[in-house]
Amino acid sequence: MAAITIGTIRPTSSTIFNPATEQIREAIDAGETTYLNADGKLGLADNVDITLGEVKGIAVLGGAADEDYVLQAIGGDIEFSGATLTVGGEYVQGATAGTIVPKSDLLTGEIYSRIGYAQSTTVLTIDIANTQIVEP
Repeated sequence: MAAITIGTIRPTSSTIFNPATEQIREAIDAGETTYLNADGKLGLADNVDITLGEVKGIAVLGGAADEDYVLQAIGGDIEFSGATLTVGGEYVQGATAGTIVPKSDLLTGEIYSRIGYAQSTTVLTIDIANTQIVEP
């Protein structure tokens, strides 16, 4: 499988948002995963570099580099239109910056950072766990 394709992202009544305002380090699109850099700016998370692998949230609204805000979902349910999730499947941070992939896509040497579980073919329950465990 590959990264989930996201047409649009829609918060639900249970979506929990990060209330913090942070500057964006690089362009971030809605549906991409973010991390907080040592300089205090949000960037795109990945699962290859331990310093970029600590997922902070999923961008609900995107933004350009050096903008002061991106709305992030950090818990609850979020709907991805255009995506086809496997019900009950676990989804994790992908190797490509900002992507969400099925756990089965993790390769040896990649960092396991859980994003959440599919409640339906379009709804993901966000359950972020930054384990820093490297796949054997």
